[in-house]
Amino acid sequence: MIQHMNHNSPGFPFTHDTSNSTKLQKATVHHPVAHNPPSVKQAIKAGALMMLVGLTSALAHPVGGGTPTSTCPMPTSTDGYIAYCRGTKFSDSKYLCGDERLGPNDLPTDFPLDTLVATYDRLGGLCPGPFLQTYYNSSGKGSWIYPTGDGFQLDTRNHTINGTITLSVGVVLDRFGGEYGTFVSPVGAPYMQRSLPPQNLDWPKGLLPYPYDYHLYQVIKPFNVSAGPIAPGFGQPGQGVQYNVAPLNISVLVEREFLRSYRVSFDEFAADKKAKAGLGGERLMLQVQGNAGRGKAREVRTRQD
Repeated sequence: MIQHMNHNSPGFPFTHDTSNSTKLQKATVHHPVAHNPPSVKQAIKAGALMMLVGLTSALAHPVGGGTPTSTCPMPTSTDGYIAYCRGTKFSDSKYLCGDERLGPNDLPTDFPLDTLVATYDRLGGLCPGPFLQTYYNSSGKGSWIYPTGDGFQLDTRNHTINGTITLSVGVVLDRFGGEYGTFVSPVGAPYMQRSLPPQNLDWPKGLLPYPYDYHLYQVIKPFNVSAGPIAPGFGQPGQGVQYNVAPLNISVLVEREFLRSYRVSFDEFAADKKAKAGLGGERLMLQVQGNAGRGKAREVRTRQD
């Protein structure tokens, strides 16, 4: 058992159990210009471009559990749609088949999120009912059946491939899902590489929701994470990179000012639509939330790149 302790970390050791995982050398992830980081939007663009390289590799050399060819195309008639949705549970018409577990009817169509779902087949080739039977445990309150090993890829000995690294100041991260989770990825990773259920794309309920529950973060104090490639899951090939910040969660890291949270607002999506239509949209609105504001969001405007 090896322990890595970074005095700039949130105050706890990160343990790497070499007996149960493939050892990765401890490293530090740096932003290209740590003391003068680019805008968040520039980081998204750069991240999306880098992830396309990884996506091409993942598609060319898939690991078991990748996305299969669809055997359940969307129906074109009412009767066909009823049959298509057999085995689901209706709750609201804004979801596919009315079932919030299957995600929103409409996937993102505007930057930056449209690029992240461009290659995404939400059900991995299955019909809704069989998809839920395969990946959802309906007993009790119900829960998704995530890949073993905290979602890290397994090696040929069935051990997780992960290790401890330090995220340095300026690194930009993102995630789909609430801030009480513990996983983030390098900004711009395609959704299919994250091995997440479609429900993570649901708009959160309540005031000032994050579009598609998408969250952006920038590291403002270095801290350690467990990092490694993502295993296939939910009919997706995975092979992106995930960082596990446990035993803390994202909200605690924001509160303790290790991360700054950027909320992509409705104004950004509206501005991008106008820009695509030639109607302007020269500015981008971001909501910046940090511990200094004690949970109160303040608005800043950054010129659209």
